[in-house]
Amino acid sequence: MSEIRTFSRTDLSAVAAVFQKTFRDPGKAAPRSLETYLAEAFLEQPWFDPEVASRVHVDADGKVTGFIGVFPGRFEYRGKTIRAAIAGSLMVEDPEREPLAGAKLLRSVVKGPQDISISETTNLISGRLWEPLGGKIVPLLSLDWFRVFRPGAAALAMLTERVPRARMLSPAAKAVDWIGGAWTRRRLRPADPPARLTLENQPTDSTFAAALMELAKIVELRPAWDEAHVEWLLSQAARKARYGSARRAIVRDRKGELVGCYIYHGDRGGMGRVLQLLARPNGAGDVVDCLFAEADRAGLSGLRGRSAPLLMKALLTRNCIYLHRASTVFHTPNRELAEIIEAGGALITGLAGEGWTRLVGDEFV
Repeated sequence: MSEIRTFSRTDLSAVAAVFQKTFRDPGKAAPRSLETYLAEAFLEQPWFDPEVASRVHVDADGKVTGFIGVFPGRFEYRGKTIRAAIAGSLMVEDPEREPLAGAKLLRSVVKGPQDISISETTNLISGRLWEPLGGKIVPLLSLDWFRVFRPGAAALAMLTERVPRARMLSPAAKAVDWIGGAWTRRRLRPADPPARLTLENQPTDSTFAAALMELAKIVELRPAWDEAHVEWLLSQAARKARYGSARRAIVRDRKGELVGCYIYHGDRGGMGRVLQLLARPNGAGDVVDCLFAEADRAGLSGLRGRSAPLLMKALLTRNCIYLHRASTVFHTPNRELAEIIEAGGALITGLAGEGWTRLVGDEFV
């Protein structure tokens, strides 16, 4: 019979092979660097919890054929500590041969000792596995927003993500942006940030961590971060070769008061990806303006990020469009927590979720 058990060091090679086949190039062997990172992320992180850990599916022959990555989390809610399991990287080597393997893996996680289970990368297939277990999609946290600065380059960047050979169309993309230059500058150029704001680019890890933790207090259900935790997450998030260079900034007013902060990845000509953007309620528009202006000056073709209730008005009034790419899903027996999350009062994505991991956006060679 098949079984589900806790992921261990002896499973690294097998899990790396399944990951390579599922999410990377199935025609190539999994690189050793991938094995090393799986150990680092799931077994060696400072907050490893053996009770809230990754799982493997083992078939009747004793072969590892499936995996679900789990990160332990701690959240704060009205003075209480909330224990969380943050799930991602659900994969099965041969789902047609073992159609129940994915459901068994997810069920083993959801039935764990944590107060809440979360995933921010749930697609249509894995979403069907959450539903019978009582998982709920959070619509307010399940949309990706897009802001285009250079239409030709942005279209090429998004196409190249799926078809790498599309890079050959670069001259055509440049021609589109050259022809539409005047229209683009008039309609799509971001507004200049207000002069009353100051931008602290590439602050130190400790300075950025302090700003992030202070701004997170605005949200009712938030990560129970400390400086060491945030700095570890930042060190992980900094390495995303497929997404480009990591850029971050803190926004302050003329008195030096904290208005917001953000971190994103992107290089000239590419589509940048915002990992986290936090702002005080009355400063969301100002922080978005700073982000867009900086990314435009850096030559990015556009930006994309995950939706957040406090940012929706600012983004909608700045020529952003919304599309559904993946869902944020949660499961909890606690009705009070469920109501807060469904109302948009939780910070459970990005650095608070699984968006920081190098399994999303990095290369392993």
